[in-house]
Amino acid sequence: MGKVTAGPSPSETARDGDQAMERSVFDWNGSRVVLHRAGSGSPILFLHNGGNDHRIWDYQVARFSRSHAVIAVDLPGYGDSDRPRTSYTLSFYEGFVRDCIDHLSLERPVLVGNCVGSAMAVRYALSCPDRVAGLVLCNVLTERTLSAGVFGPLYRAIVRHPMVRRLVARWTGNAAVRRIAREISPSMQYGESGDPDPAFIGHLRARYAHPEHLRVLYDLLCNIPDFAQLDRMAKPAGFPKTCAIWGEQNRVLPWSAGREWCERFVPERMVVLPKSGHLVMRELYDQVNECIDGFLSELQAAQG
Repeated sequence: MGKVTAGPSPSETARDGDQAMERSVFDWNGSRVVLHRAGSGSPILFLHNGGNDHRIWDYQVARFSRSHAVIAVDLPGYGDSDRPRTSYTLSFYEGFVRDCIDHLSLERPVLVGNCVGSAMAVRYALSCPDRVAGLVLCNVLTERTLSAGVFGPLYRAIVRHPMVRRLVARWTGNAAVRRIAREISPSMQYGESGDPDPAFIGHLRARYAHPEHLRVLYDLLCNIPDFAQLDRMAKPAGFPKTCAIWGEQNRVLPWSAGREWCERFVPERMVVLPKSGHLVMRELYDQVNECIDGFLSELQAAQG
């Protein structure tokens, strides 16, 4: 597994707001899910991490909508999509990916995910390997990768102590707690490189201001044991080709735990980007775009 050490050298300035994206609403099991589409060609489906929305992929949408049909989703529970009162398990999100692909009639898309978006991409590809052309997995969420990060102590306390679980559940509705989370959570997702667009931090804080936001994240945290299945697996025969990308300074899902997962899973490509964290696709977007572009070329070559 190679390690890329190129530093930040942004050259593209186009962002999601600069693109002519078509917004549509997908009615999924009685909940509104917002989809953003641009471009034409072979499809790429972008799946963001918990707590954020489709905008983490601004620079990838700008780049790849020139040659592909790109779809960036606001996952159920986040962004402009509804926040159903349900259990946000890995199975829940796998079902969403399946139904979203069916709804859009996507033929063998490339799935690009971050964190929980990567986890659901893996789980769907395990169930339907022939329906996926390839996967780009940024910072894969598993029980072990989360336990090693800044939210590990809170996760273990919630799982082991019912009193803590009840207390944290009440805190999710507290206005003062929401204000604190709104201020500190976005910055925790970056490494030294930071975001090339300072205004994006304000966008993330606005998302965290939603009164139901922490409730959804809390439910996801309570369901992290469901993600332990990804810690026990190696990539099976016939699984789609995979490119894994990790931010070396990721505090949410540290690279030390990510390395163990990658050594067991053995993706065809493995890239670690320095001075970047959980939002590596924004922090070092040029390098991430180059990784994705090279991987797409490999997939195309393999298809003849």
